[in-house]
Amino acid sequence: DDEEDEDADGADGMDEGGSGKAKSKSKSENTTDDDEDMDILLGDNAANEESAGASADVELAMARAEHLTARRPLLLNRVLLRQNPHNVGEWIKRSKLYMDLGEVDMATSALEESLKSVIARKSVNGSPSSLVLTLVDIHEKERKDVDASRRVLERICSKNEYDFQDTEDLAQCHAAWVELELRQENWDMALDLARRSVSGKIGASGAHGKRSSKAIKGLAKSLRLWNLL
Repeated sequence: DDEEDEDADGADGMDEGGSGKAKSKSKSENTTDDDEDMDILLGDNAANEESAGASADVELAMARAEHLTARRPLLLNRVLLRQNPHNVGEWIKRSKLYMDLGEVDMATSALEESLKSVIARKSVNGSPSSLVLTLVDIHEKERKDVDASRRVLERICSKNEYDFQDTEDLAQCHAAWVELELRQENWDMALDLARRSVSGKIGASGAHGKRSSKAIKGLAKSLRLWNLL
């Protein structure tokens, strides 16, 4: 009987020991699982830094891609102008592209550059006067700077800074100046400009001298200007 009791006690001890080990192992496994779950939720610091760096790189790449996509028409336009800098239509298009992007100063700078690049006798896809008129229009309507429009027209019409081949081109610029002053209700100045434009003397001593005299002399016969009187 005593031996049977000892065997029973031993068995009970083994059961208790095994149960304790099992409980300890289960607790350890649960702790490990919890730690792994926390790592997943909170993340490792190094992993977070790498992930943040990768995310920033992706955002930067996306921003660059969007920027290039938005500027793609300008890049194509620049290629065309390098092939033929006397393409009036492409210069006008360039200014409009800048306007669409809200870059008014760049639009006016492009047109100023066009007046230095386009040679009248080589011009294609439009008349050189349209460059001047577009520039004047942007200053007056977009920038609300009438004085800037007036200065551009003074440079072209009085100081003869651009060498026009065609009298009609130059006449359009003179007419635009007269019409600008009429919109500002400067009646006397508008009349004076119209009279001077058909006198054949305006701008005769400009930057291009004799080369421009033919276009200037033709102003005296311009019906466009005479109709303004």
